[in-house]
Amino acid sequence: MLKQRFLTSVLVFLFTSFAISAIEPVDLSELCSEKNCQGRIWNIKNEFHSDYIKSDFTPKEGWKEIRSFPIWLNQFYPSSESIANYTLLTHFDTPEKYFENETQMGIRMGEIGEVFTIYINGWKIASDGGISGEGIINFHRTIRGQVYHLPKKYLKPKDNLLVLHIIGDPRYDHTGLYLTRGYQIGYFDDLKYNSQDRTSLGLIAVYIAIGLYHFFLFLKRRRELHNLFFCGFAMGAGIYFFTRTNEIFELGLDSVITQKIELIILYLFVSCYYLFFSYLYFSSVNRYLKILFYFNASLAFITIFPPLYICEYILRLWQITAFFFVLPAVVYLLYKGVKTNASYSRNLLFGSIALILSAMFDILDSVVFNTGIAVSKYTFFIYMLGIATVLADKFTELHRQTEILNSTLEQKVVERTKELSKSLDSIKELKAQQDGDYFLTSLLLRPLGSNLSKNQDVKIEFLIQQKKKFQFKQWNSEIGGDLCVTHSVSLKNKNYTLFVNADAMGKSIQGAGGVLVLGSVFAAIVERTKMSTLTSNVYPERWLKNSFLELQKVFETFDGSMLVSLVLGLVDDSTGTVYYINAEHPSLVLYRDGIAEFLDQEMQLRKLGIRITEGNLSVRIFAMKPGDILISGSDGRDDLLIGTEGENKRIINEDETKFLQFVEKGDGNLSQIAEHIQKFGDLTDDLSLLRIEYCPENAISLDLRPMWKDAIALHKKKMFKESLQVCEEVGKYFPEETRALFLASLNKYHMGDWNDSADMAERVRLREPENLKVLLNLTFIHIKLKNWNRANVILNEARKLAPDHKRIHQLDRFLSKQGKPIAPEEHWN
Repeated sequence: MLKQRFLTSVLVFLFTSFAISAIEPVDLSELCSEKNCQGRIWNIKNEFHSDYIKSDFTPKEGWKEIRSFPIWLNQFYPSSESIANYTLLTHFDTPEKYFENETQMGIRMGEIGEVFTIYINGWKIASDGGISGEGIINFHRTIRGQVYHLPKKYLKPKDNLLVLHIIGDPRYDHTGLYLTRGYQIGYFDDLKYNSQDRTSLGLIAVYIAIGLYHFFLFLKRRRELHNLFFCGFAMGAGIYFFTRTNEIFELGLDSVITQKIELIILYLFVSCYYLFFSYLYFSSVNRYLKILFYFNASLAFITIFPPLYICEYILRLWQITAFFFVLPAVVYLLYKGVKTNASYSRNLLFGSIALILSAMFDILDSVVFNTGIAVSKYTFFIYMLGIATVLADKFTELHRQTEILNSTLEQKVVERTKELSKSLDSIKELKAQQDGDYFLTSLLLRPLGSNLSKNQDVKIEFLIQQKKKFQFKQWNSEIGGDLCVTHSVSLKNKNYTLFVNADAMGKSIQGAGGVLVLGSVFAAIVERTKMSTLTSNVYPERWLKNSFLELQKVFETFDGSMLVSLVLGLVDDSTGTVYYINAEHPSLVLYRDGIAEFLDQEMQLRKLGIRITEGNLSVRIFAMKPGDILISGSDGRDDLLIGTEGENKRIINEDETKFLQFVEKGDGNLSQIAEHIQKFGDLTDDLSLLRIEYCPENAISLDLRPMWKDAIALHKKKMFKESLQVCEEVGKYFPEETRALFLASLNKYHMGDWNDSADMAERVRLREPENLKVLLNLTFIHIKLKNWNRANVILNEARKLAPDHKRIHQLDRFLSKQGKPIAPEEHWN
C-alpha cells in the first residue's frame, strides 16, 4: 500500500511539472494568436517621469510607437550627448494558468543596457547599473539573458503595464533592447533553465583544455611555433565565447570591461588563427601576414581607451578588413598548403570553409539580424577537434619516426662517428698544413721586423700583437699584417735613425703577405743605401721621397689587391729633427710634458698601392726637444670592441682621441699603453706600437733669431757666400728651418752652383708642396739648367695653385719660346 502511494505521488509530481512547463511564456516582442503573430506595440520617449510607471498610465502625445525589435534608442532619438534618459513601455496579459499554482514567476531580458530599472504595474521588479551624483554612469550593465524574479501579486490577468527606465550613452547601439528576441515572462525556473547555455560552457572548457595542452607541447619543443599559435587560437576562442554567454553577467562585472575584453580577444585570436596555419605549413610568416598581425594588435590596443560607441566603429573596421584581407590570406594559405601537398591540408581546407561560412553568418547576424544565435560556436567545436586530431596525428607520426630512429640509433651513431672521425682527421691534417704555412711565414717575417737602430740619443722601442695566434708542434707564434722596423743609416755624412710602422691590408696570411713584400723591398733599399755612396749622398727629404716611390711602384703592380698604410721616417740623431711621410696611417702622437697630441691634422697621402701624382707627395718635418716621445701605432689602437647591441651588432670605438688618453695614462710606456687599450675594449685587429724618445746626453741650446737676421742681411748685401755659410750653420742646428734652406738655395744660385740650388729648392718643395714662391723659383732654376721637362712639371703645379699669376704667364711664354729667362724671385718674409 505504501509503495503504491509513493508511485502515485511521483506520477502526480511529474505530471504537474510537465503541465507547468508546458505553459508557453509571454513573448514581450511579439503578440501571437491562433492564426498569426505580429509585433507587440511598444511606446518610447526620451525622458522619464514617475507618472509613467503608474498602472493606469496611458501614453499620449510625444510618445513614439514601435512594433518591431531590436529597439536601438539612438535610431529614434539621435543625440551627441554622452548620457540620456529613456522610457519604454508596453501592455501584456497574463495567462490564467499562471495563477493556478504557487510556482515563482520571472521576467527574462534578451539584452538591455546600460543602466536600467524594470517596473510592472507600478512595482519595481529589478534594476542594475549605477549613476554618480554628477549624473555620470559609474557602473555600466549591458546584460544578456538575465532572469529576474517577478512576484505574482504584482500581476493582473489583463492589461499589465511593463515600464523600462533606461539610462545610457545615446551614441551606443546597445543602449536599449539590442536583440530581436529573448524578452519573456514565465516561470522563473523555466526561463532560467532556457537561458543557460550548458553546451557552450562545455565547449569552452574543451577549448581551454586543448589550448593548455598545446602550450605545454610548445614548452617541450619551442621550435614548433604552430603549437604556440594554436594555443592562442584555442584559448582565445574559449575566452571569446565565454564573453558571449549569459553566464559572464553572473560575475557582476562592469559591462564596459567585459565587452572590451570580448573585442580585444576577438582581434588577437583571429590573428593566431592564420599565424598557426603559416607556421604549420611553411614554418615562417611572410611580410603581409606580419602587417595584418600588427594591424590587429594595434586595434586591440586602441580598444582599451575610447568609449564603447567608438569601439563599435573599430569593430566595423576590423570586420571589413577581416572580410577583404584576413579571409583572402587564410584562403591563400589553405590553397598553398593543398598545392604543396602539406599533411592534412585538404581536410583543414574543407573544415576552414565550413568555419568561415558560419563566422560570416555570425558577423552578418551582429550587423543585420541581431538574433543572438552563435552558429560558429558549434562548427568551431567540430573544427577545433579536427585540428587537434591533425596535430595529434602529426605528433604521433613524429613519435613513430623517433621510435624508428631510436631502433637504428646505435648503428647510425657508429657510422656517424666513423664519418666524423674521418672528417676530423682531414681537418686536423689541413689545420697542421695551414699552421705549418703560418709558422714558415712567421719565420720569414721575423728578421724583417727588427730593431736595428744603434744611436743612444734616439731610443726606439716597439710592441706588436698580431690578431692571429697559432700553435705548430711545440711552437706558439702569431702572424698578421703589422710591421715595425728600425735601422741606422748615414745620408750626406750625417747619421739618422730610420723607422717604419706599417699595416698591410687583411688579417693573418693575407696581411702577412703584404708585410713580406714591404719588408723585403724595404730591406733591399736600406742595404743599397748602406752600400752605395750614390744612394746615400742625398738629403733626407729626397731619400724618403725616392724610397716611398720605389715601394709605391711595387705595390701598384698588385692593382689594389694589396694595400699598406705606413709611417716612413728619419730622425736626425744629432738634433732630434724628424722627417716622415704618412700614407693614410693613424697620426703620430707627440708626448711632451705629460700631454699627448696628434702631429698630423689631416691626411696627405693614400695607402701604398693607390696611384698618386708627384705633386701630392710631401715630407713632413718636426723638431723634437730633449725628453720628447713620438708614438706611432696601427689602426688596431682605435678599432676596439666596446660592446654589443642586440644579438649580432658589435659596437666599435669611433673616438680616435681615446688613444691620446691611453698614452697619457701610460706615461708614454708602450706596455702600459697596451694595457689601457685592452682594458677599454677588445682588440679586433692587429696592434703595433712604435716609440721614439729623443734623449741626447749633451743638448746644445742656441738662439736662431740672430743667426737668421745675419743670413738675410748678408744676402741683401749680395754677400752670398757668407750668407750661405750662416744658412748652413742654421741648417746644422735647426734642420727644420725651411726658410734657411730656401735662402741657401738662392745663395747657391747666385754663386753659380745651379745644381745644388735646384737640389735645395726641391727639398723645400717636398716640405711645402703648395708654396707658390718655391715652385716659381724652382721652375726658373730648371730653366737655367735647361731641364725643360722638369720646369714644365713644376710650373704646372704652380698653375694649379694660382692660374692667373703674372709670373706664371711669363715663365710659360718663355718655356714656349726658350728665350732669355727673367731674374728669380727674391722677396722675404
